[in-house]
Amino acid sequence: MADNAVTSAKIDDGTITAADIGTSAVTSVKIADATVAAADIAPNAITTIKIASSSITDEKIATGAVTGAKIAQAGATSGQVLKWSGTTWAPDADETGVLQWQNSGADIYFNTGKVGIGKIPGADLKQFQVLTANNQAIAAVNNSTGYAAIYAQNLGIGPAAEFRNFIRIADGTEGEGKILTSNGIGTASWKPLAVVTDATLTGSGTTASPLKIAQMGATTGQVLKWTGATWDNAADNTGPWTESDLFIYNNSAKKFGIGTNNPTRKVTIIESGTEAYLNIQNSSTGYTMSDGILIGMQGVNGWLTTYEDGVLNIGTNGTMKMIIEADGNVGIGTTNPGYKLQVGNFSDGTQARANAWNVFSDVNLKRDLTRLTNPLAMVEKLTGYYFFWNTGIDQSRQIGFSAQEVNEVLPEVVSKGEDGYLSMEYSKITPLLVEAIKQLKAENDRLKSENEAINSRLEKIETLIGNNAEKH
Repeated sequence: MADNAVTSAKIDDGTITAADIGTSAVTSVKIADATVAAADIAPNAITTIKIASSSITDEKIATGAVTGAKIAQAGATSGQVLKWSGTTWAPDADETGVLQWQNSGADIYFNTGKVGIGKIPGADLKQFQVLTANNQAIAAVNNSTGYAAIYAQNLGIGPAAEFRNFIRIADGTEGEGKILTSNGIGTASWKPLAVVTDATLTGSGTTASPLKIAQMGATTGQVLKWTGATWDNAADNTGPWTESDLFIYNNSAKKFGIGTNNPTRKVTIIESGTEAYLNIQNSSTGYTMSDGILIGMQGVNGWLTTYEDGVLNIGTNGTMKMIIEADGNVGIGTTNPGYKLQVGNFSDGTQARANAWNVFSDVNLKRDLTRLTNPLAMVEKLTGYYFFWNTGIDQSRQIGFSAQEVNEVLPEVVSKGEDGYLSMEYSKITPLLVEAIKQLKAENDRLKSENEAINSRLEKIETLIGNNAEKH
């Protein structure tokens, strides 16, 4: 077949079928430009195996010649479309995302997420958001005699609408100096400011003619106060508080009550329940109910505690005198107690006094009781000293032991503090001394018994000697 030999006039309508065309027989050079029309091609006649690659170009097919009926299914399923993949047209799904808007009769609706026009909705509670540079964001116009163009209702307790900056209400009745009023059904309109005009009250309330009230004998700082029958001049009652640049204060004898109208002290706090507290906080503690220091009453029990991992200082005259550390150690006269209770520091001369200091000693609290052995030998290893402290305000002569020496004999009475220094409990040496004294007494009793026996023998000998001397 010569090039361009096949024309539309040479082909009876609908006579070319797939069987009439050899594989890849139809090429661009065999078909005259724009000669193949829709009527010339039988349904499903054109398949990929009948056409050489890239052989049919735009100029070979007349406008409107390729219709849906002329294109093979190519494996498409119901609802798919031909979609350009980047290299060819192929069947694919009609959508790439989730359809958000849905139909309901003549209406469309959206019930998931938020809607943004001119912006991506933010992570707040605004369901419908509009952002525009210099246009009206939302415009509402209707022609109803009974319905509003915009309707807002809050089924909760919050406002139905909120406006920022300023509001312009233009209904044709607006004017300078007018005020917005309402009729019995809530319809608002602008009305002139009503002002009584007489010898004491003049003006329209506008900027040009401000409302004026005659002085009526008032002095500087006075106010108009309702007497029960009329408005009259009176001193401005500032209440019990006086304000300066730095302070708000009350220097009268009045009492301040919180939760009561009958305070019994200068400051009285009353709660209706069984608990009443004063909570003091700062930026370091935080500002929740579990922050800061708490002072109050729980039933008949008083509380002074902190919620912080810090110390509680108690002092007088602006100086700390007692400290409670976060781990529960209590110090009196020291800022760094190494024990559950520490009074003073070494060499500061601190003394504590009590009628008695009882130590747990019930036998029911103890186990594995063993008598001390060789108590006298242990006592012999202890040495008592006079000494002076190396530093500190107390430089008087002291008496005591060396904790290091005692630790070699009685480690049970020596302990090492958090500061690394040794201390000892002198009262625990008492059992050792008791046993040593008992050992000495036993030795003394033995010697006394032996001495009495010797004395008895001596008396007998002396008697015999005396008797013999008388005979001679």
